[in-house]
Amino acid sequence: MKSKSVTGISENWKTTYIIFILVFIIIGLVVYFEPKLFLFLFTTILGNVLLVASVIGLGFFSIYFAIGIGIVFLILFMVSKIKESMLSGIPQYMQYKDTGDNIWPLEVINDFQSFQAAHNPNIFFDMKIIQKQATADEARSFLKNGKWPWSKNVQRMYKDAVAQNSYISSNPGTSLNDAQIVYNENAIKQLLTWNTKEGDFLIGGVTIGHPKNMPKNINNTVKCAASLEGDTVMHKTVYTGYSGINGVMTYDTSVVPSAEIPRIVPGFSFLAEKGVCNPCAPLNSPPDYSCPFIIDTGNGTEISEIWENLWGIAGPTKEMGKEKAVKTYNTTDNSYLLGVSRKNDTNRDEPSEWNVNTNFF
Repeated sequence: MKSKSVTGISENWKTTYIIFILVFIIIGLVVYFEPKLFLFLFTTILGNVLLVASVIGLGFFSIYFAIGIGIVFLILFMVSKIKESMLSGIPQYMQYKDTGDNIWPLEVINDFQSFQAAHNPNIFFDMKIIQKQATADEARSFLKNGKWPWSKNVQRMYKDAVAQNSYISSNPGTSLNDAQIVYNENAIKQLLTWNTKEGDFLIGGVTIGHPKNMPKNINNTVKCAASLEGDTVMHKTVYTGYSGINGVMTYDTSVVPSAEIPRIVPGFSFLAEKGVCNPCAPLNSPPDYSCPFIIDTGNGTEISEIWENLWGIAGPTKEMGKEKAVKTYNTTDNSYLLGVSRKNDTNRDEPSEWNVNTNFF
């Protein structure tokens, strides 16, 4: 009799252990695939009532098993409360309030934030910006498939960028999948623009000469910066010497009219058929890609493919593994800024003003 009793207890413990494992697996699946259901059960009054009722119901079959499950639920309840208090100040962990200027439906916004809170808890997503970058249908596609929809052309350009970037050591295919979980198509396009000569020019600017009697590492510059009105425009910074009071370097900053940029910046030109516009507009929020330009850093006037895409310019077909054709564009001539002066050019500035350096920062 004793051996049978011991065997029965052992079997009960095995059954209880298996059930506990199944419970943890089920809870884990709920947290991963349906985080909103987990939050409902452990953070709402109705959810708590359902949990208590389930524990009481289990008590009719096995009081010990019911106590064990109750302890598990209690621990998860305490963990959810601690986590909720710790993360209550982080926007993606809070229900998004309808401010009246939302572009997406409120349900899509909350579903998106719940998904990202569960899968990318360390990344902050600014919903005001993301709603301007992607449509609600793209967001629904993201929630259905677990990644943002990108066109095949953008996917190829991203793979090319990863393969050519010496600072990134990863498989282009794996990197593509990771990136599509985080970045929508318009956001990744913006990132791709920064890794081009046009992006270097807009973000880093160029040097336009060395001021007299100043250290060698100090140069006059032209770069995009925010204006008082909030838009991003081209600014010129010219160092003028040292302050007679405290010896600090002094400089003058001025806004460069768009029409004057080709005269000041070597290798820069607007597309002749598009005319004068604000080349810094892509740095606005949201970006404005209505001002195509050319910047020649010594490798010709070819425009980077991502900029052709954003500007709507029909460039040459580019395929991986094949030599790409080089397309040149009509520009205004400012070759004298590179030290190559046309003999019949009588309207240029004095040489001391156009002897400039074309190196990027």
